[in-house]
Amino acid sequence: MRPIMLVLSAFGPYAGETRLDFSLLGEKGLYLISGDTGAGKTMLFDAISFALYGEPSGGNREPSMLRCRYAAPETPTFVELTFRCRGQDYTVRRNPEYRRPSRRGGETVQRAEAVLTYPDGSVVTRTREVTGRVRDILGVDREQFAQVAMIAQGDFLKLLLAPTEQRMAIFRQIFNTGRYQALQVALKEAAAEEGRACEGLRAEMRRALEDASCEQDAPAAGRLSLAREGRLPEEEAEALLGELIRTGEERQAQAQARMGELEREIAARNAEIAVLLEAEKVRAEFEAAQKELADSKPRLAAAEEALRLARQAQSSAGDWRRESAALTALLPQFRQLASDQNALKAAETALETLRPLAQQRAQKLAEREAYLENGKKQLAELSGAGAELERALAQTKALTQSDGQLEALEKDLRALDELARQEREAAQKYLNERAAEREKQEIFARMNRAFLDEQAGVLAATLRDGEPCPVCGARSHPHPAALSGCAPTEAELETASAAADEARTRATRASEAAGRLKGQREALQNALAQRSEALLSCGDLSRAKEALATRMAEVRAQLQEAKRQEEVAREREERRRKVNDGIPVLEAQIAAARDRLLRERADLAAQEAHAEALRGRIAAASAQLPDSDEEAARERAQDLNAKAEAAEAALQKAQDEQRSCAGQALKAQERVEVLRARLRPEREAALPEAQERLAHAEEEREALSAQTRSTAVQLDRNCAAREQFLRSREALSARTERYIQLRALANTANGALPSQEKIMLETYVQMRCFDRILARANQRLLAMSAGRYELRRRAAAGDNRSQSGLELDVLDHFNGAPRSVKTLSGGESFLASLSLALGLSEEIQASAGGVRLDSMFIDEGFGSLDEEALRQALRVLSSLGEGDKLVGVISHVSELKQTIDRQIAVARTPRGDSTARVILP
Repeated sequence: MRPIMLVLSAFGPYAGETRLDFSLLGEKGLYLISGDTGAGKTMLFDAISFALYGEPSGGNREPSMLRCRYAAPETPTFVELTFRCRGQDYTVRRNPEYRRPSRRGGETVQRAEAVLTYPDGSVVTRTREVTGRVRDILGVDREQFAQVAMIAQGDFLKLLLAPTEQRMAIFRQIFNTGRYQALQVALKEAAAEEGRACEGLRAEMRRALEDASCEQDAPAAGRLSLAREGRLPEEEAEALLGELIRTGEERQAQAQARMGELEREIAARNAEIAVLLEAEKVRAEFEAAQKELADSKPRLAAAEEALRLARQAQSSAGDWRRESAALTALLPQFRQLASDQNALKAAETALETLRPLAQQRAQKLAEREAYLENGKKQLAELSGAGAELERALAQTKALTQSDGQLEALEKDLRALDELARQEREAAQKYLNERAAEREKQEIFARMNRAFLDEQAGVLAATLRDGEPCPVCGARSHPHPAALSGCAPTEAELETASAAADEARTRATRASEAAGRLKGQREALQNALAQRSEALLSCGDLSRAKEALATRMAEVRAQLQEAKRQEEVAREREERRRKVNDGIPVLEAQIAAARDRLLRERADLAAQEAHAEALRGRIAAASAQLPDSDEEAARERAQDLNAKAEAAEAALQKAQDEQRSCAGQALKAQERVEVLRARLRPEREAALPEAQERLAHAEEEREALSAQTRSTAVQLDRNCAAREQFLRSREALSARTERYIQLRALANTANGALPSQEKIMLETYVQMRCFDRILARANQRLLAMSAGRYELRRRAAAGDNRSQSGLELDVLDHFNGAPRSVKTLSGGESFLASLSLALGLSEEIQASAGGVRLDSMFIDEGFGSLDEEALRQALRVLSSLGEGDKLVGVISHVSELKQTIDRQIAVARTPRGDSTARVILP
């Protein structure tokens, strides 16, 4: 890849359009990029990198920071690069995102764009696709391009002096050896995981031994304690678990045999006790029968006495039933009397209600007839209320409209005053900003004159007797200009210029604002004069306010009186409407009231006749009945009947009770005799002894059962523990073998083998790359140091405790002894780092598939070389150019200007921006 044409516009420090034709520099050899520090020499390489990849060469600048701050707002920002690759010419044009003036005023964002033109004229326009196509054409990405095409002294001096750890990180990025580091980490983690798994299996074996158990006084208890503490070999621990299981099984068998004997003995004892308990049961039944016989005799005597008394009471039951029947026959007459009495009460209650109601109805009818007559008189008086309301509404509407127009005029007059005040303030602000602008312009003019005057002194300071002046060409300089020491710096001049521009902008904006306010005020003033003439007959606004106040007071007084008259008219019309609507309703109500009053008077006469008839029947019935009321007669009949029924029921109950008690006494006597014959006193005496023997057998069976359960639990735990122990031991054996293999691999890959040099896998790969880089670099260093110095990778670290493999020494052929590269002087370090950078560049091109970049840049560092070292370095760099490679040296060292005749000169302008041009011999 070789640059042909580079065009920069408003990019970096280059404010205008700068065109650099690299084809004028030839196709090989050296050329110089010169200029003051900070003028923008390295920015040319950044521009090439940005055009190709959309990013500058370093990480210190974002694409959004690349627009030149000295450029005119309308100047576009872009970089256009034409380059040749494999004999074909390509053109790429790219711009960053930046703010530019909008066609409609203000600012807008210009989005980042890119265009790649192929040799056949076809184009690619999307930014990501352009970057990808450039990467495919060149065969390297941005990072590789920056490492191969740009050699910066500071970066490679860091690589020269870096320890193994830092150099590993640099090579990891350059040669992409991170996958080897990932393999190291993966092996280390796998070994650690396998180790944790082995330790987990050992813990499971210990837990299995913890779960096993035996009696504290058992012979195996001591060995089990040793096994739990890990002081017993695994084979003996396994045998111990088997022994505990066998012991438990033997104890279980013995217990089961004894349990069978006890079950048979308990069954025999239970059969014996059942026979003895039967004799004791007969004794209890005999005693209960005797008690029952004794209790039945007094119950029988009591039943016979109750039967006697019941027979006496039953003899009066007939008289009670006859009297009850006579009272029951009179009950219908009592019910008719009660009905007549209730009807009389209802009739009297109704009469008490009907008499005053009829009087009220007659009085209300008279009141409604009088109210109807009054309503007809009011309706005649209010016949003109509707017309009065319409006239009042029209007057109120007209006055309200006039008041609104006057209020709007008053509001606009206040707005005119406010606009006039704003106009005065804006005019004063413009005067102040204009004065500030003149002051800032005068300050900038004075500083600019002083700065330009000082440039002569700066130029004079570089003159040497016998050397031509760059301005006039004279070789004698008798009166060079002197530095004043009080001139402003370029940064101060730039700040003053920016302040003057800002003051001018503020003054312009203030003038525009004052003009806008004046136009608004005059337009509003003319409009208000016309409205004042129409409303107040006064076109002079200075007298309009007074006339407006007087007119508004008159209109509002008239409006208030009109609203009062409207309210009075509205009330009269509402009263007329209500009276007119109410007369038909009232007439209908009066007619209905007359009909209702006639009906109620007829009902009142009928009710009085009915009440008089009821009083006669009640008097006749009361004279015939013996009791006071029906309820008393009914209760007397019920009581007599109940007494007769109770006497008959008591007689029947007494007879039943006497027969029952007699039967029970007879049965009790018979049962006593039967049970007396079944008594066995000799068996009753043998029962306690038999029960005691059964209790002893059951206690032994319970104890043996508990022991059997405990032994079974212990046996199950020991079997489970032995099974877990065997599983874990078998798994541990397989895992241990894998762990040993993984640990050996991890230690080897991570440089952690004991008593061995600490070289990791990634470092080993980087060592091979480093050796190839050093082989290429030493070809340059031996030539630049006249055969004195040669870089060598240190064979081993100072001890086996730290990482090694990438340490760097320098072999001094003058004394034949190697030493650290940190002992080199500044110039020697530059030569060594330059050689290392050239070797690295060639190795990266080789590792990138043989990619060839026919142009490269070397940035600074030559100022630290003496004359001979500089000559040797330039000779080596010239040898690079002899093989069809064009090498650009970026430096401000003046000796190089005389040595290298092809140049790109970068210079600052008085405004602060930069220009660049190609200089040929």
